[in-house]
Parts: sequence; C-alpha cells; structure tokens
Amino acid sequence: MTELTELPRLRVKWLRGSQNINYSRPSTFFSLGTRGSGKSSLLEAIAARYIKVIDLFGSKDSECLAWCKPESPFKKILFITGRNVTVASKWPTVCVDRLTLEDFEQNQIITTTYAFYNTTHEYFEGLQKITSLLWDQRTYWNEPWFILIREAANMIYARLQIVKDSDQAKADFIQMLREARHSGLAVGVDTIRWTNIDKEVRDVADYTFIKKTGAIGLPKDLRFIYRYVQPDSLMKMEPQNFVLLTIEGNLAMGKFDYPSWHKEERENILFKLDIDIERLGVEKEQGYNVSILEHVKIAESYKATMSMGKTAKQLNRAKSTVCEQIKLHNANINESGFCLECHKANNPIEKELLVRKGRGSLNDSC
Repeated sequence: MTELTELPRLRVKWLRGSQNINYSRPSTFFSLGTRGSGKSSLLEAIAARYIKVIDLFGSKDSECLAWCKPESPFKKILFITGRNVTVASKWPTVCVDRLTLEDFEQNQIITTTYAFYNTTHEYFEGLQKITSLLWDQRTYWNEPWFILIREAANMIYARLQIVKDSDQAKADFIQMLREARHSGLAVGVDTIRWTNIDKEVRDVADYTFIKKTGAIGLPKDLRFIYRYVQPDSLMKMEPQNFVLLTIEGNLAMGKFDYPSWHKEERENILFKLDIDIERLGVEKEQGYNVSILEHVKIAESYKATMSMGKTAKQLNRAKSTVCEQIKLHNANINESGFCLECHKANNPIEKELLVRKGRGSLNDSC
C-alpha cells in the first residue's frame, strides 16, 4: 500500500458521534453533488488509500487515465482495451477478451476508457465482462481492492446491455453493491442524480460524502443534516470540502487535499501522456497512415503556426500529409459539426476550423 504521507490528506471534524474511516475493509463510499463539486477527485483521494484501484465507468474525457501522470503515487498500471484496438503507450495493455484475475493481481491501477473501444456498445459490453470477472471469480481475498465508479448510470447501462430491462439493471446494480464486500471489493460511486437509484445506493453505503448541492438541495431522507449544517453552506460548498454521514449515523464536516494527478477539465490527457490509439478494421479516411494522436499533433501545431511548412518540419512529416490532415479536420467540422479524430482524443479544437485569415479555401494553401 502507498504510504499515507504521499497521499492527499482527509481531515474531519465530527458534529455528531465519531468514528475512524476504515480503509482495511471493503466498504462502500458514495459521493453526491453537482457538476464540478469535487466528487471524482474526492473518490480518487480515498481510492489511493487502497492497495489496488480499478477505475471504471468514467466519462468520455478519459479522466481515469490521470493515474498515469507523473504526480500519481502508482507506477504499475494496466490498460484494458476492446477487441481490434491497439493502444500504443509506455503502459501495458490487455484485451478485455483475454483478461484474467492474474492481470489485476500484478498491477496497482487497472483502468479502461471509452477511447479504447470501437463503439459505445463494445465499451459497455467490456465493462460488463470486467465486473463479472471481479464479482464472480474473486471468491477469497486478503486485502480489499477499490472499484471506482465515476458515474453510477454508466454501470447500470452496462448491465442493461445484458438483461435488456432497466428496472432489472438497477436492481442488479444495487445487488452488486451489496455483494461487493464478499469479493473483497471496496466501491466508490459518484453521481449527480438525486432521485430513483440514489436513495437505494445511500442505503447500502458505509460512508456518504455530500458535496456542493447547488439549488437542488438535499433529498428528503438527508434533510435532517440541515440541523447541523447551514443550507447556504451546502449550496455553495467549495470543492475541497464535504459533509460525511456514516452508516452508523455519525456526521462530520471535512476537507481533503486535491489529488495532484487529477485530470483538469480542459486537459487533453491522451495527448499529454502520449497515448496513441489505432482502431483496426475500422474504415477511416485519414490518408497517409496517420494515427489519431498524430492527427491531433498536426492540428494543434498548425493552429499555433498557421504554416504547413513549419508544421511539417516540427513533426517530421511531409507537407502534403499535413495538408491532408487539415483538410480532413475542416471537412469533418463542415460535415458533422466537429472533427471526429480530435473528438476521440478530447482535443478542445474539435469544433474549430483551421483556415488562415484571408484565404477562402484551404486548398489555396496546399
């Protein structure tokens, strides 16, 4: 386990009762709050206290890959990919079809992201395979592993791919949370949804962290907290703060240090970590054998220089290749409203036409 001195600090002041947060047990942690309230970063700070983190069910911006940043205390990291997808990076990969429990045992961080699959269906199908392996085959354990579920709805949707019934998928999700401790799995769940499934999740949570509520306020079953914490304080809470309610009914105010490795909102994590993705067998009109990451590098370099020649020299590519990629970028935007390749890499210029001022057509500059 990583030394606690290397991890973001969590500090609490008890308002009712008191107890220690037990990281040696497969507990369930629930983080509730509005967008931008610090739910995900708080769960990362908690997850880092476990010997192993399995980061699943994230958003399309690949925030789960932030564990790979130099600031992260974890170095043994494994990527799970979909079939017919090659991920080129400094970290090892395994196809979800060949995944075994031994792959989990040999690494500290195991993660997967939407960008590692050809389609949304394959992504959710892969998530279902991963969770089934962990819940069904890990029949004994010495130390708990932490499963990070960044959005509860994604886990429910993954289950829906199998059972084809939304009510059953929700019921299965609750059952998985209840059964996780038998497989030695601590679970961290965050969501912005306040109704339906959330009440049932809170009922099985050992620790419920309440973040900024905004104008929505607390759900009915948690409004007793207003006797201890002012509504305005919860409504406008800073991202580093939280209210903690334990399953034993103890209540605290707390603060945590922002994880230094956490992905920033506009950060292009694939580009920063030099992770390149090739989707084999998927028809792409990219020309000149240019990968997604190379396309992004060309687009960003051309935006900065507005020169085909300078971009080609910087990236050691032919000027004609640079021209083809900028044409592709602009054609995608004119056709679909965004550049597909930049979108896959979460590039902020995915909707930005790259045309030099004073030129009516890109063809004039090629």
